[in-house]
Amino acid sequence: MTLREYAWFYEGYQAKESRMWDHTASILCLLANVNSGKGKRFTPDQFHPYSKQTDQVSNAAEAEALLEKMREFK
Repeated sequence: MTLREYAWFYEGYQAKESRMWDHTASILCLLANVNSGKGKRFTPDQFHPYSKQTDQVSNAAEAEALLEKMREFK
């Protein structure tokens, strides 16, 4: 198996895993919403480990702290 063939295999594997998690996250979301308190709502993305959500900073102080953390990572 060449490196490119392995990359195709891995991409297919990740896509399959993501589709399987779509189903599981939907069921978990349904169960959480049925059993949650009034006004509390969940989305499937909150239960999906391959979600496309990224952690975003909400203000300049968080951005500066993240930048400092990345500088220390070197």
